[in-house]
Amino acid sequence: MSLISDKFGSATDLIRLVDNDLFLVGTSKGYIIKYNHHSLDTPLETLRACKGSIRRMLLIDNDHCLVCTAKGKLFAVDLTGQQDCGKVKGSLDAVYTAMTLLSSGPQGVLLALGTEDGDIHCVRLFQEADLVFHMDTASAKTLSHHDDYISELVWVAPKKTLLAISGDGVLSAISVKESKEEITVRVVGQSRNYDQDLTALVLLPAEGKLLAAGMLGWVGMFRWNYWGSTCASLKKNIHKEAPITQLHIIDEDLGIALSTDGEGLLRLIATKPLDGAVMIVAQLDESIERSLVFSNGADRLVIAITASGNCLHPIIVSSTVMQKFVQSLSESLSTVKAQENSDDSNLSESDDSDKDEMPESKRKRATKKNLTMASSFFADLD
Repeated sequence: MSLISDKFGSATDLIRLVDNDLFLVGTSKGYIIKYNHHSLDTPLETLRACKGSIRRMLLIDNDHCLVCTAKGKLFAVDLTGQQDCGKVKGSLDAVYTAMTLLSSGPQGVLLALGTEDGDIHCVRLFQEADLVFHMDTASAKTLSHHDDYISELVWVAPKKTLLAISGDGVLSAISVKESKEEITVRVVGQSRNYDQDLTALVLLPAEGKLLAAGMLGWVGMFRWNYWGSTCASLKKNIHKEAPITQLHIIDEDLGIALSTDGEGLLRLIATKPLDGAVMIVAQLDESIERSLVFSNGADRLVIAITASGNCLHPIIVSSTVMQKFVQSLSESLSTVKAQENSDDSNLSESDDSDKDEMPESKRKRATKKNLTMASSFFADLD
């Protein structure tokens, strides 16, 4: 555990830098603290980004980031400390709950901003001078198809698609195209309402799928372009007392995701298949608000901040634990399959009179329908 001085306030957000060993902590008093995950006891650097509480940080490049305060103000920050922080001119008169970078160039950046009212703004920030940006509100495009706050935005650059989840219980996919003249946005898909706030979202790049999670412990998997409903979900909610706050894919080859939640629990979740295999690997005393995952050799290091935000919590998820989790899942699936085969064999012995009842044409259609639909979507992802 690494304590954060009262001088800086409590930790409110975490983001990783381009150098994978480094990360930033935003605080309630407007400070940004840089750490190396190998040595959490000694901060590398501290700078003041703003006077208000930092809600979210967004990395523009390894030397610059944007900061959003709890009151909805945006600031540009020089992470090298060589220049004073600059305020972003212009405003959309909204309180932002999520933001992500869509593109960045010599003249400025294109952002997606989610609000507490459920709006999603795609807006350009033009750079007027060093750390001085102007928000081009005139060309901003706004979507208002969600009825509650936007909890997370994920940009999938190869497909020019923005994914959003909301407190209204719906996931949406938005096409975003940019030219010199204008920004074009269009909702291309929405899920059904899952009757709880959706609070976490993460991609599974190799599988062409994504995981979403909710306020009441629900976890579901979506296949790309099939937005209406999940292709799989946990057979029962993980819990009903506190929200899942974040999801991470910690080993896609093994099919392991990690969830953090309002009960302070860290759980491993099997994604191959997503059928309810879950293991608690750690528990903190408070709600886990934000977290990052680093590779530490074959192990995983989770850095977490809790509701009080007065320290950083390092948690090791060892490769041994992950392997045991996968092995137990494999053994469980083998047992289930053996039982199913036994049941099928008994059924066949008792009555095989309808074996050829289905016409050949129908059997072919049924087989074709059950084939896994391959997606080229993630083939061009980094």
